[in-house]
Amino acid sequence: MPAPTPATAFASNDLARVRRNPWIMGLAMAPFLGALALLLGGLALQWQLALGAPQLAAVGAFLTLLAYRKNWRPVVTPASVRADMEGVTVGDRIFPRETIRTGFVLPGAPPRVLLRRRFRPAVEIQVRDTAQGRELLRALGLDASQAVADFRTPSRALSKRRYSVGAGVGFAAIAMGFVPATTGAHPAAVPALLGLLTVAMVFLFAAPTQLSIGSDGIAVRWLWTRRFLGFDQITGVTRFEKGWGNSRLVGLRVVLRSGETVELATSRGDWSDGQSAILCQRVLEAMETFRQGGTATDAARLRRGDRGVGEWITTLRSLGAGANADLRTAPVPRDRLFHIVEDPAAPAAERAAAAVALGGDLDDESRARLRAAAAATAAPRLRIAIEKVADGDAEAELEAALAEIEGPAPSARAARSRDAD
Repeated sequence: MPAPTPATAFASNDLARVRRNPWIMGLAMAPFLGALALLLGGLALQWQLALGAPQLAAVGAFLTLLAYRKNWRPVVTPASVRADMEGVTVGDRIFPRETIRTGFVLPGAPPRVLLRRRFRPAVEIQVRDTAQGRELLRALGLDASQAVADFRTPSRALSKRRYSVGAGVGFAAIAMGFVPATTGAHPAAVPALLGLLTVAMVFLFAAPTQLSIGSDGIAVRWLWTRRFLGFDQITGVTRFEKGWGNSRLVGLRVVLRSGETVELATSRGDWSDGQSAILCQRVLEAMETFRQGGTATDAARLRRGDRGVGEWITTLRSLGAGANADLRTAPVPRDRLFHIVEDPAAPAAERAAAAVALGGDLDDESRARLRAAAAATAAPRLRIAIEKVADGDAEAELEAALAEIEGPAPSARAARSRDAD
């Protein structure tokens, strides 16, 4: 797939809108009516009747959420669909783009497009195939090649055996008196130690993991840890399942070129499989964008070499503006620079350098295109560098952002290595 381009309009007359079945949703919400009846009976007849209302209300909330997520026996209504950067029209309903938060392709037979809205129910559209679904998202600027998708997933501790083993060993050691005996603590402190360990384990296993999937890789954030898994490091992605029932853990097993395997839990429990399917499909789409968007074009003129960051920025802007810094180097065409910035397979330093080369003379359209490239980038440092170019930030801030990506010049690194020896 080529580098992301401005969205084009989408139109089709043979799609369908998918809604929740009102009879299923009504049955799921029936316990709420029972809770209301008990509450009124407690007020009018005997107050003990009202004691059962909270339990029925809790059952109703669980069943309603389950029925909404599972969407059993949905109602499928044929409809024409039109979409562009202004929004999407399904039949005679218009959904403005500013109300749509994210969009995904749901795998299935046939697949569907899920448009999640802010503080409103999601919109589901049945499409012919995954390619058509991505065309619809691309018209809205929500495709994997255009935007980063953020997911809130279960704690990484759930997919790492060492945390469960460590918790079990800790509880056993305290309960058997080993910790008080070796630390000199009074035996009466055992309940307090068990309580502290329980609180720590609950916090650890409840802390969510944030996954950001861009066209260049997966950014993983959990507690104080940060890690970026670039698609150039990844050789394969498979789905895994552990456990059963509501304790079942579903996720992605990412295999890196180094041989390391990273497990990322995506959902927990039988009823939350929808999140796992959405996330897995998004990763596959982003990887496809990365693989097809790769290029082996030589970008040596953008490389820093032995120059300092300030001198590097001056040279890059000269190249982008068409001025030859040393009267021997030809300028780099702007369309080539945009291609490098938007290519998720290009090295981060080259993408940032191409953005700087463009930044000397930006019109509104160019700034919007750079911001779109930044929005599709999950690597934090690269995204910040491109955003600073697009926003026209001060020279010092731009130098700092580039230094974060590139580090010291090769000559400085070699000198430091010799000093260390």
